[in-house]
Amino acid sequence: MVETPKEYDTLPAGRGMAWLTHSLQLLGRDISRLLLLGLLLQLLAGMTQIGALAILFVLLVPALSAGMLQALHSADAGLRPSPAMLFVAFSRPDRLVRLVFLGGLMLATAMAAVMAVVSGALTGLDAETMAKLEQGDVEALLMMNPELLERLMIALLMGLVVSGTLSFFAVPLIWFRNMPLRRAIWLGLVGMMRNWKPLLVLGLFLGVLAVPAAVLSALVLGLNATGQGGSPLLTIVMLFVAVAYQLLLFASQYVAFRDIFRLGHPRPGSSEDSDQLVA
Repeated sequence: MVETPKEYDTLPAGRGMAWLTHSLQLLGRDISRLLLLGLLLQLLAGMTQIGALAILFVLLVPALSAGMLQALHSADAGLRPSPAMLFVAFSRPDRLVRLVFLGGLMLATAMAAVMAVVSGALTGLDAETMAKLEQGDVEALLMMNPELLERLMIALLMGLVVSGTLSFFAVPLIWFRNMPLRRAIWLGLVGMMRNWKPLLVLGLFLGVLAVPAAVLSALVLGLNATGQGGSPLLTIVMLFVAVAYQLLLFASQYVAFRDIFRLGHPRPGSSEDSDQLVA
């Protein structure tokens, strides 16, 4: 009887540290271009924080994430990713549709997780405060009841964890493997469960590295919220630290996917175009 080969590998816990090391090495290959892509993604996120634009951005997050992963794949091949590569998924309508549907599923599950935690807790807030919160007003957030604020933060974290778990391997499986949405989500979750040990190690190290970025961000936001105003230089440093950490997350996602699902290392200096790279 011939056994069907597995579509993923089960790796030891030590691979988690190796993924982090390989991620840093990958970013070092073309950090200037990758930082430019990260800044462009942050710019798009900053321009779409209100109303329908915010929902549209969330729906497009998997497609933009595919662009970032493709840029990392190109850097892995010794190529120089261009800023336009962030939007490469828009050139493949068949995969774009699946990625947008994945974005919708992420949004729905995140909202369900948030509502499950804060259900009934926001009913006591007045309409003006609710409007400020919807617009991302940091001062209104800081003026909330501490207990309610804690519940809201936990809810948002849960929403991010749930949506991130769904998309972590589903996005690269759709983009690089051209898988159907349902199959990509299922196989991605199975791959994560089978490799929970190295992913846990990777998550712990990423969590430690997140502390300085979180402290700096909290400092700048706190100064702005109290009206003292932060130093422009400090704000710029915070932006670059946030973008650098975001790039590290994408690089870790790419390297883990490459290792678990045997994407393979691109040939150095390959001149393949993006269509060939994702075929």
